[in-house]
Amino acid sequence: MATGRPPRDSLICQSHEKNIESMSHVNLRIIPFESTWQDQARLLVLTGLEEHWGKLAPSMNRDLEDIERHYASGRFLIALCREQIVGTGAIVPEGTDIMRLVRMSVAKSHRRMGVATRLLASLLQWAQDEGCRNVVCETTDTWADAIGFYLHHGFAIAERRDGEVHFVRHLRP
Repeated sequence: MATGRPPRDSLICQSHEKNIESMSHVNLRIIPFESTWQDQARLLVLTGLEEHWGKLAPSMNRDLEDIERHYASGRFLIALCREQIVGTGAIVPEGTDIMRLVRMSVAKSHRRMGVATRLLASLLQWAQDEGCRNVVCETTDTWADAIGFYLHHGFAIAERRDGEVHFVRHLRP
């Protein structure tokens, strides 16, 4: 019987309501980046940065011009909902057993629905599988949501310097 409402699975991907539980595993897919997603991934990350900063600094985002090439030594993941990118995250080697988490971004319409948590879990698992023992990341000290996210997911503040908060998370061997 038709109720005049979209089916529940479409609500999970389209809702802006905060009371819906995290996105279902059926509707959210975490996959490795492929060049066919270049434009959509770049736009998602840049849109998030512009929302936070109010403007963009093109010189700070050159890695997004060719994601596949720039992140070839690491792992760049995308979160898909109904074949649209709703999140990104990447991890790159920085030393023998250290990797850096970068480009964590979730579409405004899909925040606080578990997208970033799923991306982070996949990236940390990949890093651990690659023999990584420590993951580091950073954000500005004014980005409270990001700071809270990292702390909630087991990262510790390593230092605060020059308006940035630097984090580390130790992985099990």
